[in-house]
Amino acid sequence: MTRKKWLIAALFLAVMVSAEGVALAQSKLDISGRTYTKWLWGNARREGSSYMYSDIPNDGAGDNGQFTEIELFFNAQVSKYIEVQSRIHSRFNQNYWTNFGGFGGRPEGDDPCIGGDCGEYSPLSNQYIKLRGMTVFVRPGYGWLDEVQIGSTDMGGWDPWMVGQIRYIDRDNPSAIIARGSFFDKKLTWRGQRLSLPRLWAGPGFNTGDFHSADGAYTALLSVSPSDRFDISGLFNWVNDIEINPDDLNPDNGIETRVRYRNTNYGLRVAVRPTDKIEIRGNYYRSESATNSDFGAGYASFSPVIYGDDVTDSSWKLAADFNDPFGIGLSFKGEYFFVGADYVALLASRREADVLLTEGWDAAFALPGPDNLRYSVYRDPQYLQGEALPQNIGWGGWNGTTQQVVSLGVDNNITDFDEPLAQDIHGWNGFTIVPQFQAGDFTLQAEVSFIDYDTNWQNPWGTGNLGNGKYPTFEWFTGVNSFRPVYQPFQDRETKLYVLNAKYIFPIGKGLEVNGKIKKIDETDKRLDDPTYLPTFVVPTFGPEDGYLEEGQPAAQFDDVSDDDRDLDYITYQVGLGYQFREEFWAGLRYEMYDVDLWDGSTAIRAGYYGGLEGGDVNALWFGYGDQMNPSGEYSKQKLSVLARYTLGGAEIGFEYQYNFGDFKPNFGDDFVPWVGEDGRLYFKAVGYKNPEPLFTRDFSQQRLKAYLKLSF
Repeated sequence: MTRKKWLIAALFLAVMVSAEGVALAQSKLDISGRTYTKWLWGNARREGSSYMYSDIPNDGAGDNGQFTEIELFFNAQVSKYIEVQSRIHSRFNQNYWTNFGGFGGRPEGDDPCIGGDCGEYSPLSNQYIKLRGMTVFVRPGYGWLDEVQIGSTDMGGWDPWMVGQIRYIDRDNPSAIIARGSFFDKKLTWRGQRLSLPRLWAGPGFNTGDFHSADGAYTALLSVSPSDRFDISGLFNWVNDIEINPDDLNPDNGIETRVRYRNTNYGLRVAVRPTDKIEIRGNYYRSESATNSDFGAGYASFSPVIYGDDVTDSSWKLAADFNDPFGIGLSFKGEYFFVGADYVALLASRREADVLLTEGWDAAFALPGPDNLRYSVYRDPQYLQGEALPQNIGWGGWNGTTQQVVSLGVDNNITDFDEPLAQDIHGWNGFTIVPQFQAGDFTLQAEVSFIDYDTNWQNPWGTGNLGNGKYPTFEWFTGVNSFRPVYQPFQDRETKLYVLNAKYIFPIGKGLEVNGKIKKIDETDKRLDDPTYLPTFVVPTFGPEDGYLEEGQPAAQFDDVSDDDRDLDYITYQVGLGYQFREEFWAGLRYEMYDVDLWDGSTAIRAGYYGGLEGGDVNALWFGYGDQMNPSGEYSKQKLSVLARYTLGGAEIGFEYQYNFGDFKPNFGDDFVPWVGEDGRLYFKAVGYKNPEPLFTRDFSQQRLKAYLKLSF
């Protein structure tokens, strides 16, 4: 009897150990990694951080330095039902090689850390490693519920017009609970989430107020696809930003909350494919937005939302693709679009998306003034101190064309010149037609786009309120193009865009690719057309005792509705070639030439500072263009790029050197007297800011280089 008990106990123990072994065998932890090293060099001699542009207050940026980061990926299949994914990442921001491992430095104090000068005292430069993402996937195997995701999300998979993917470097920063499932053999799919609102940007004034822990967004997506020929999707998103009610002084039954901000979005997408060669798509979106100024949501000129307690509008587009319908290699794409001026989608894609067919503007012109520098009238002469350090991408701008997004919070921070530039398109209303011909290795593609604007109004700001208080203005529209100031007090703007792209692969060796492009943009904006709003002040007179060449007015009198008109004549030519020398090595050259003639009547508007700040003329209060340098004149910009890419055994090396040169010849009109600088040259000085604006030709020569090593293991 005793032997039987021992035998039973031994068998039971063996079964338990076997089961434990099976369970352990099912759970597997995979670890992988990636290292990325970047080398920046430029003759602007900036050394704020490891990227070339940012407009984040007290941030840094630079075009010189060497930086290395490492990230580790953890993936555990706990069971057939549970999977865990995580990522840890070293900080890249100001980890210069010259930091010698992040030692030394200073406490941050009142001065922000720039260029790694805080050393070991700041996580920006002390090479610390941070948890960047943690996600648990639950897959219960139910017929109606495929998966529940808990933790980090990149906000992708919804719709860039409503809830869009976050920028790549922040891809694990948002956190949510997401559920998805399906019915009827996946012909009907559903998805829902509760997202915790990012407190650093997802609200009025780029914040969610003081009480943030309960702020959230609730999103739903329902899609029906009964066949390959038809599908339809409905979307909903609700943003709820709340604050503690300061008037509730009885905590015994809990504390009441009040709404700080609400945003509701509805969307409908339909796609029809009557044949294999034709697809027709329609998208419609509706938004409702409400801010509460009593709870920290008062007006701010830099903000991702429009202000008001009842802001509603719609956006939509209709697109059609005809894929070689005649069988001769000729295809067509077309799109009609309307983006409402008051459409608000707080969580729409800020970058990492392109919602329109048009290739849009060129990223070489993206920021105010002639030199792609924000608020340059305030800057130090070398642009190396204070906020000028991060907010100057330089004469060359960014590469390529802009991505169109429907977000007032459009985000181009923490980027280098070779990365895509996003542009907000609020108010765009027009059509695009793109024919393409393909014959073997030859491709020819054209584009015609016409854009009118829902922001065209002669009722100032569209509200009748000269003081605004509704629309965020950011830097104002003061350049050849700008990636975000979509609202102006008076506007009557029209844009026509024509593009021709060609590419051919010559049968030389492994194939020599040659490509070229011609683009022409014609744009007019009459701005103020109603003489009722002409300023009544008289520009004061100055003379040699004030530093001016002679006695007279330092700015022309703004007394006619045509004085502020804007007229742009823009053309660019581009040619490039690339060759695959070996399986692992590719190299190429690219040349771009931009010939731009811009007459910008904001010269007259700048005179408004005399009336607005001294004379008290209410009609002058909207003239904020003087915060930026005057862009009016002729531009000759050229860009020469050398590119290379080398791969070997899991390592990838990329390289781009760029030489950007050209000149800007100011044309600020006449009927004003120039100011004489200490160098004896003449300047336009209509506003009392730090830097008068040259009236002589400005010659530009910018060199910059970016090389990187990327290795996965």
